[in-house]
Amino acid sequence: MNIKKQSLQENDSALYLTDLLNNSADLSLLSALEDLISIVDENYYYRAVSAGYTKFFGIHNESIVGKHVSELHGQDRFEQIIKPFLDKALQGEEVSLQFWGKNHTGEERFIDSRHTFYDGLPIKSVAVVARDITDQITAHIALGKEKRMLTTMIDALPGFIFIKDHNGIYQRCNRSFEVFLNKKNSEIIGFSDDDLMSKKSANYIKGNDRKVLQGNEIRCDEKVTYNNGDQRLLDMLKIPLYNDDEHIEGIVGIGHDVTDERETESKLKLAALVFETTSEPCFILDKNGYIQTANVAAKSNIMHSQKSDKHLLSITDFIFCFDGNLLFKDIIATKRQWAGDVITKGGQPFLATLNCTLDNNNIPDNYVLLLRDNTSSKIREMDLSNKAYYDYLTGLPNRLQLESNLNSAIIRCERQKKLMAALFIDLDKFKPINDQFGHFEGDKVLIEIAARIKLEIRKVDLVARMGGDEFVVIIDIESIDQAKHVAQKLIAQIEQPLIIQKSSTTVSASIGISIYPDDANNAKELLEHADQAMYEAKLHLDAAYCYYHEIIKGDHLNC
Repeated sequence: MNIKKQSLQENDSALYLTDLLNNSADLSLLSALEDLISIVDENYYYRAVSAGYTKFFGIHNESIVGKHVSELHGQDRFEQIIKPFLDKALQGEEVSLQFWGKNHTGEERFIDSRHTFYDGLPIKSVAVVARDITDQITAHIALGKEKRMLTTMIDALPGFIFIKDHNGIYQRCNRSFEVFLNKKNSEIIGFSDDDLMSKKSANYIKGNDRKVLQGNEIRCDEKVTYNNGDQRLLDMLKIPLYNDDEHIEGIVGIGHDVTDERETESKLKLAALVFETTSEPCFILDKNGYIQTANVAAKSNIMHSQKSDKHLLSITDFIFCFDGNLLFKDIIATKRQWAGDVITKGGQPFLATLNCTLDNNNIPDNYVLLLRDNTSSKIREMDLSNKAYYDYLTGLPNRLQLESNLNSAIIRCERQKKLMAALFIDLDKFKPINDQFGHFEGDKVLIEIAARIKLEIRKVDLVARMGGDEFVVIIDIESIDQAKHVAQKLIAQIEQPLIIQKSSTTVSASIGISIYPDDANNAKELLEHADQAMYEAKLHLDAAYCYYHEIIKGDHLNC
């Protein structure tokens, strides 16, 4: 708000007083006025002052009238500030100014002043009409501070807030709403939902808004489709906005995006339903083997025969052994996935699968133990599943299993904002081994190479055989260069001598590297681009590995 304009508008009484003084020869009325009013002649002597003027400076009327202006304000202030404005007024120019000045107690006060030519004396004079507007200025500053604080608080809220007028035009919104729409404030304010989203969604929202404009407060889920095609589910609270006359002039909307939250809830409910209704006994264990929860089948078929007064039950209270002699802690020390035979303390044999769940730092925090009756046809189903997802020769995950795991890994990387690299490995000089020693020895070489690759990667990384002499390694990385170092280690390991039928020979490898999310948006692109980079490395005999982005930039000759 412009303080100067405001003060002049509020100072209509000052204009009235000036007119009154200009048209009256009787200056005695000044003694009754609380405003700061003085009459100064062309020689800069006070000819009359108001009661408010004497009160402000703490001096009697007799001590001011007849004195030179410099005697009251000081020679320097008179020459530099006061005299120029008085001279302008004496020339017939109306002068307005605002300034801070001290009263007789030394307190700083903000003065709004008007200098006007005054012809009520025999000589030229100036009527100075001023008003102390310190309280107004202080209130305005406080209001501005409060407004800034309120805006900061509203912008800091994680949920979004907006205001629309009765025509549905956005008037204000906070920072969260800008981020949600991915638009600047100037692209929102002054626009309506018709401008921001699909016609169907806009009509739906306008229907809810009409209810609010009728005086209703509503809480609802609004599923909307925006102009960029993005579909989101919003949890909205909408309330009427009233003016000073208690008439509704708009809508206040408070909400947040619950799309991911509701989707997660739905998945959790579905997972809980599957967990409870599956016919196989299922346990969820902590990293020490204590049972966190068990489904109905586990409670009725496994746990019924055991009575325990302990608050926490361990899986060892019900399972006699894993694969004859393994303990639960032995399995999880080296594996994230395990399958084998178990026998319950009741003597029941089961085929068991154990899989870990990961926390936000990719560290195992819980384990899911599923037991299946190994006397039924379910074993054959599991065998078929293993054949479908694992390579028969090396035991590594195959292409199908890799793509499934890779999709999950990409979701995790996207959520944690991490980098991931795909290393596509193709063996060089492998065909001569098949030709010279036969496919049986060639298969042994592939098994050995698979074991060497696993030696050089972490347990948290993925490795799969794509078929033939091709392998893929998926690793989490902190920097792009880290993928190069892993590729160098893999190549050095693969190139170690092989003993075939008492003869020493070697194979080498060409590796293509692609990075998520820099080089690809999904699992398919990531593998395809790593494959392209591998072929580029193979074309250049002096390059054992190549980055996909180097091909795109034309730097593949330096791979």
